[in-house]
Amino acid sequence: MKKAMKVLGILLCAVLLVVGSVAATLAYLTAKSGTVTNTFTVGNVALELDEADTDKYGQPLINSSTTYEEGGQIKNVTIDNADRTDSNTYHLIASKKYVKDPTVTVTSLAGDLAYVRMILKVKGTTWTNLSQVLEGYDSDKWDLVNPSATAGTDGYIAYEFRYFETVGSKELEPLFTGIDVSTNEKYNLVSTLTNIDVEAHAIQADGFADATAAWAAFVAQGSTTPSE
Repeated sequence: MKKAMKVLGILLCAVLLVVGSVAATLAYLTAKSGTVTNTFTVGNVALELDEADTDKYGQPLINSSTTYEEGGQIKNVTIDNADRTDSNTYHLIASKKYVKDPTVTVTSLAGDLAYVRMILKVKGTTWTNLSQVLEGYDSDKWDLVNPSATAGTDGYIAYEFRYFETVGSKELEPLFTGIDVSTNEKYNLVSTLTNIDVEAHAIQADGFADATAAWAAFVAQGSTTPSE
């Protein structure tokens, strides 16, 4: 009997070791993009992040043209065929508007839905100033959860924007569509701006009570944090 109990004890220990191993290797389905393109995924969530391809003055690069008649005159019009890119370099000067529309697309998803967020990393200004020159930012779609964020050791301030609902595989609305420094007043707000970097993150929605719980798990898994 004692021998049987000893064998049973060994078997129970083995079972506990197996359960412990499963718990230690549990991974949520997450994804992280680079500055504007997907760099790695964990599980079966995949993202793409891009923006309009522009020149240094934020004007979309044109790849076709056509003509039309107006008032008896033939006029040329350029057509933007929605070229996209993973990076742009801008020369910020007063009196101009710059097209910049960071857009995330969930390209594949193992579960039904995912939480999505963007991390806007800014160097040389704050959200208080930047928000006054951004065009197309919709706070009903992208909720800024840390407006009082401060700069890290690298000089960047990381602002976290969460999409307002869980999503399946789809293209989401841009975080914003442009930067307007067409007046001296607006230009002065961001004249010290040197960098704007954007990352996109996703994590499965299944198994979490809300977005806060999901993103806490995302960070705990070691994927990234907004302050990095």
